[in-house]
Amino acid sequence: MLEDRGDHPGAEGLYREALARQRADYGDDHEVVGIDLTRIGVVRLLQGAAGAEPPLREALEIIRKRLPGNHVRLAEALVPLAGALLAGGRPGEAEPLLREALAIRRAGLGDRAEATREVARALGRALAALGRDAEAAPLLAGGGD
Repeated sequence: MLEDRGDHPGAEGLYREALARQRADYGDDHEVVGIDLTRIGVVRLLQGAAGAEPPLREALEIIRKRLPGNHVRLAEALVPLAGALLAGGRPGEAEPLLREALAIRRAGLGDRAEATREVARALGRALAALGRDAEAAPLLAGGGD
């Protein structure tokens, strides 16, 4: 609720409390810890990307270890990390993460789902930033390729 209201610092504080409880209950490498770390990274990203990358990288590492490679939670961890990399001017690092997330979303949701199209547009932005306009154009136009 705090996140929806734009109180990102307040939301981060509650996510940190939840993270501490999850670590105590389940250990440092449980998937719920990865989910909470993703949430912390996302609210940091919403505040301007400062400090978003470390929790997002840790979340991705945990989720990769604990869940199958095509799991929706993996895409949910890949996308904000790629967003942090894009915001930090590192589209080359974001591209493979976005390609992986797009493949997961396409397999699970199909090409027409908004979540899939959102990732496709992000990939288009990364490709455009890399000067690969011909590849970027169809992704930016509608989220397809």
